[in-house]
Amino acid sequence: MTMRMMDVTEISEAQIASWLFEFKLNGIIILRNFLPVELIDAMNEQFLKFLSLEVEMDEKGTPLSGRGESRYAVNVGGLVKQLGGPLDDPRARKNPIIEMLVGKIMGRWRYSNLIVETPCPGSDYMTWHGDVVRDAPELQSLPKRTLSMKLQIPLVDVTEENGPIEVIPGSHRMHYVEGSGAVLALPNLFSARLLMKRGDCFLRDGDLIHRGTPNRSDAPRPLYSQTYKPIE
Repeated sequence: MTMRMMDVTEISEAQIASWLFEFKLNGIIILRNFLPVELIDAMNEQFLKFLSLEVEMDEKGTPLSGRGESRYAVNVGGLVKQLGGPLDDPRARKNPIIEMLVGKIMGRWRYSNLIVETPCPGSDYMTWHGDVVRDAPELQSLPKRTLSMKLQIPLVDVTEENGPIEVIPGSHRMHYVEGSGAVLALPNLFSARLLMKRGDCFLRDGDLIHRGTPNRSDAPRPLYSQTYKPIE
């Protein structure tokens, strides 16, 4: 059964306000059962063909997108623009609800990279990081702005075993200049691992401090990631 794309007009003002408050508070909006499982499975099937080429090149000594041992960030934007297919499905790539939320948070925006981040079996922890280049020193006394947003869609169920992304809620509001060592040195760290079912997704600030965790399963854990940037 094919699920139609929900129209923005079907979303109540109360729901929109709740999502925007969630983003303001945590730097992330978690959307459960947002996309049909059949679409997610089709996206994953198409992606695994691209991943096999990346892994093959990596094993030959010509890494295309490696992010450490057994980690990949596969740039699929150009590929799906030419080939089409499930990874280019507008319910994921041009979802009107997501784009409405992006507009309310950033104002005018443009599409940026479309990649699929994939820890494979054997991958380890990444460092704690944000995704946006840090502001110049003279801007670090000013309130933090949202300079990037990401819609991230797990293409498989995400468990404790297969390398969930781990985030520090609320950290999108700070200028992060201290580095991963300072985070690891904290005696108390209130982070959250995002465990999800196929069909769930999340929209986050690119500067939400996060890291990849080890994939201790026997299969890749791909995360579709569409980035949006503000038009200044």
